[in-house]
Amino acid sequence: MIAKRIDERYKIELAAHKSELQRKVYISQKRFDTEFQIFRELSSAFFLLRKNVQRLTQRNQVMVPSDKESEIEQEKQWCLAALKAYVDAQDVLNANASFIKAEFFEQYKVALALADHQLTSFEKHYQLNAPTNVWNPGRPESVKILTPEVLAKEDALNAALDKLNDDVRTYLASLDVIE
Repeated sequence: MIAKRIDERYKIELAAHKSELQRKVYISQKRFDTEFQIFRELSSAFFLLRKNVQRLTQRNQVMVPSDKESEIEQEKQWCLAALKAYVDAQDVLNANASFIKAEFFEQYKVALALADHQLTSFEKHYQLNAPTNVWNPGRPESVKILTPEVLAKEDALNAALDKLNDDVRTYLASLDVIE
């Protein structure tokens, strides 16, 4: 009876070990270092994009300038920073497109599309002409920017990037370097 339980336990442990070995991907140290660096660049660019897009909704803002002129200037700087972060993230993704798995590339594209939606909403609201960076502070005050759709897209962007980050972590953890 005891021998049977021990045998069953070892079979379960062996099956788990075999399953773990099958999930591992064996790669060279150079390839691992290259992939790790690519994902580090992508992560940095996309989380900077997220930070800059989130600033636009001001949901996490602690201080607002007291005068309208300073507030408009701050919003201008945030919008321009978000546009730059979007272009930078897009450039990093496109530069590394051939070197990452297609599923990750598609997830990054979804995040870009969600960020693009946010930026388009804010460009319309603030009447920013992106190609020339001409700022028009005379925006209509009656236009409501923080619509439920805008807030939902921000939440979707956060969820997409969190899932992508978890997927990349899982993938990198599955890699085993061949010595």
